Amino acid sequence: LNPLLFLLGERMRARGAAALAAAVEAERQDQPYRTTAAGHVIVVGYGRIGRRAVERLDAIGQTQVIIEDDLDRVEDLRRQGRDAILGNAVRPVVLNAAGLDRARHLLVAVPNALVAGEIVSTARRLNPPLRIVARAQLDAEVDYLLGRGADRVLMGEREVARLMVRDVEGALT
Repeated sequence: LNPLLFLLGERMRARGAAALAAAVEAERQDQPYRTTAAGHVIVVGYGRIGRRAVERLDAIGQTQVIIEDDLDRVEDLRRQGRDAILGNAVRPVVLNAAGLDRARHLLVAVPNALVAGEIVSTARRLNPPLRIVARAQLDAEVDYLLGRGADRVLMGEREVARLMVRDVEGALT
């Protein structure tokens, strides 16, 4: 019985790998996988910030779709059962594949402000009422991203300072 189960398991793994390879090849041919999610949060970028955002969204039970341009990360995310789109979120076809028209929020976690600004601008044009939150590293980037259409832009130093003061306020009351 064990050899039969082993053989069956190997065949199922091979089919799964073949299906993943076919999906990746279709994406390379500019036909991205399309999610069916609705009421979700789109997270663009699965680096240090994006990964933490996804962890927090999981903790509150919020469905998310991840857009990532690194093939290895996308394959890993899909093996984990996550909804992941391979591509550059500057491109409308990629944002649409992530269900932009059905999403509640867009979190732009990419570190490059110019790329983030293009993503924000494209998303705002395609879905005007969408809530868009982006990250920045410099004061000028905050202004730039707000000007491109982000509803909120978070900058690490500002957020740390705000939380430090909140801690002090809590200790004083």
